[in-house]
Amino acid sequence: MKKNTFLVLLLLASATWAGAQQMLPQTDPFRVRVGGYLAADYIKSEVDGPYPDGTFENPLLGILMSGQLAPQISFVTEASYYEGNRFDLNQAWLSFQASEYFNTKLGLFVVPFGQFNENNLPHQTDMVNPPLNIEYLFPFTWRDIGVSGGGSISGLEYVLYMGNGLSEGEFLSSGQQFRDNNRNKGWGGRLDLSLGDGFSVGYSYYRGKYDDANSRDRILQAGTAIWATSDYYLKAEYNHSRSETPKPFEDAEGWGYYIQTAMVWKNFRPVVSYQVVKYDDAFHGPGFEGPDTPGEGFHLDRTRWALGAVFMFAQNAFLKLEYDFNREKDVEINNDTWLVQVAVGF
Repeated sequence: MKKNTFLVLLLLASATWAGAQQMLPQTDPFRVRVGGYLAADYIKSEVDGPYPDGTFENPLLGILMSGQLAPQISFVTEASYYEGNRFDLNQAWLSFQASEYFNTKLGLFVVPFGQFNENNLPHQTDMVNPPLNIEYLFPFTWRDIGVSGGGSISGLEYVLYMGNGLSEGEFLSSGQQFRDNNRNKGWGGRLDLSLGDGFSVGYSYYRGKYDDANSRDRILQAGTAIWATSDYYLKAEYNHSRSETPKPFEDAEGWGYYIQTAMVWKNFRPVVSYQVVKYDDAFHGPGFEGPDTPGEGFHLDRTRWALGAVFMFAQNAFLKLEYDFNREKDVEINNDTWLVQVAVGF
């Protein structure tokens, strides 16, 4: 049986089984909840962009299952279908809740780095495109296999994790892996502090050897701030990346940030975002095949103003409109882009 066919049957069987579990008598301690999401985009860019003719793209379907196996033991699994008949297992972890101050998680999890990475599904975001710093400075929807532990104490939330870490590729965004490529384990953590009145700040750190020879470090950092009320929000995330490279190449370095704000008027939200990314890497880039075959290097200095609007036309169902003004330093390009997305969470 083909892999994709097997995954489809597995998802259907799991959903059927979970539905049956939900019908068990209330005295049964085992409970499973089934949810999911779906989305699709329409994208049209100017003549220098990748979609000058306009196209419907990026169909996405996700199924999320979570359950309580015992009073202190729970689990989460999530699988998604992407364009090109591709299925991915996004999460599959088991958690033990020792107390409100500490819990552990074992398995495949979304890495708690910054704020956007754990809240990037279409029905969770107001923009269609991810911010530039999120798109280029680490893998989008970054996941890892390993163990994490965290909790909250008097308004301070913390999490520490260790896993297989990131691998080496042409770009920072291509470092996602599941089987470790060296003997080192990546590790990191995040602190989030609530300051009251809807305002919170956070700091994230990650470090790990990323090359097959287990000799070169990659360090990622993120700072976040969120101010949210029932009428508006303002949020920002700053990211920095440094990767060691062989001599005589300079270490690869990138940084960027986004600032985003929205007003809430019943079922309508106008949104505006400003994004920056700068990234220099003389060792990797297109053509990179390993330490003996360096790439042609990669340089990026890009900004974006993104204007958008979100219409909630049903419970957890959204129509999103976005226009991106894309600019790159010292490069004349016509690649501003229109985006339309329908997103549903259930």
